[in-house]
Order: sequence, then structure tokens, then C-alpha cells
Amino acid sequence: MNIDTTLLVQVILAGMIILTFVGYYLGKKKNGKPLLTAISLGISFIIPIVALVYLLVLLFKPNYRETEPS
Repeated sequence: MNIDTTLLVQVILAGMIILTFVGYYLGKKKNGKPLLTAISLGISFIIPIVALVYLLVLLFKPNYRETEPS
């Protein structure tokens, strides 16, 4: 089975865009730097296992507003 290079690049770019939006949303909820979180999660999709681990860490991290001292 041959995988066309353009198809592979399109899949990677689509995944990067999706994870960038997910990273922005999670970064807004989970820490105070949503732009940095979005960019780093989007770039990490180049190595999918790193992106998966990073996404799981963000998902199980407590929310930012709940951890602030009152």
C-alpha cells in the first residue's frame, strides 16, 4: 500500500490545526497561558505519541481557577 506524500502532509496539517484549537481551549481552562499551550500542542503532533501524552497530561490537570488561592 502506497501512501501519497501530499495526503500524509494534509493529515498532519489537519491534526495540527485540530490539536491547536483543542490546546487553546484546554490552555484557557487548565493554565494561564493558552497561546503557548496551543502552539506547543499543535507542533507536538509531528510526533503523535508526544502529542497524545501531552494531551492526556492537560486533560487530567486540575482547572486553573480551582487551584488559585482565595
